[in-house]
Amino acid sequence: MRSSLFMVLGLLGALSILPGCASMLNQGNQSLSITSEPSGAKVYINGAEVGATPFAYSLDKPTGDAATLELRKQGRQTMTVQLRPARKNAVLLADAMLLGVPYVADARSSALYAFPFPALKVNLYKTLPADRQELELPIATLENGLPPNAKLGRSSGRVLAADSKEISDLRYPETATSALVQGMAHTYMDAMAVRLGTQKGNEAMQRAKVVLRPKLKGLDMQLTEVRNLVYGTVHMDMDWCFYSGIDADSLLFTVNKGTDRPVNGVSARNALSDTFKDASRRLLDEDSLYDRLAAVHAAGLV
Repeated sequence: MRSSLFMVLGLLGALSILPGCASMLNQGNQSLSITSEPSGAKVYINGAEVGATPFAYSLDKPTGDAATLELRKQGRQTMTVQLRPARKNAVLLADAMLLGVPYVADARSSALYAFPFPALKVNLYKTLPADRQELELPIATLENGLPPNAKLGRSSGRVLAADSKEISDLRYPETATSALVQGMAHTYMDAMAVRLGTQKGNEAMQRAKVVLRPKLKGLDMQLTEVRNLVYGTVHMDMDWCFYSGIDADSLLFTVNKGTDRPVNGVSARNALSDTFKDASRRLLDEDSLYDRLAAVHAAGLV
């Protein structure tokens, strides 16, 4: 009886000095590859400069606290990202099955936490001049130019089509148009969604002297779903068609632009709407766009 007790105590003592379950079950999940478009952005974590993109971040906080990351590059808007690792429930279960002894080590180890996806990429938008006069821009309802039976990418091996949950915004084009408007918020463009042929829409076009008719030409979503959130990249091809707000159906010019939007852990239904916001904001990064629209407005006034 006494020998059995000594054996149990000896076993528990040995377990207490071994690495916790986290270090064995959760290896390799505490690193995060951080990239930016364009690259070469300075990386600041909690206010301290730690390197430049591409940057390898390693989780070293034993409590799993979130870290505030900033990407700064001359001529680009500073982007702030929260790095928030998740606690691994499988590790806690293993600790519990071993009478909680390994948790003595795990509680002090960053290995108890992990990032759900190994990569994080951020688009850095151009810094827009603050002294530009704000221009009104009516945006007509998005036109879906995709083939009816097009394959629109994959999510964790599942083929995406028009009826997939990730594509729901295309079934409600007014929602997609609203996302385009939101993407231009806090810029020199006073964007608003309008319906062509209505009195309110016609008044907005005549006042702005121009109307934007966006057309979606291509879409490719390459996503991975982890714990009900998606990660990956969405490629979008858009025809941004600018028409006269005075002469009906008079095309002024078109900007054909393809963009890639990094998806860093959002709900599947938000991946596409976030891509529309990104696409419209990156449209404003076109160097000559403001001057062309300002010239159209001035000519319309004359």
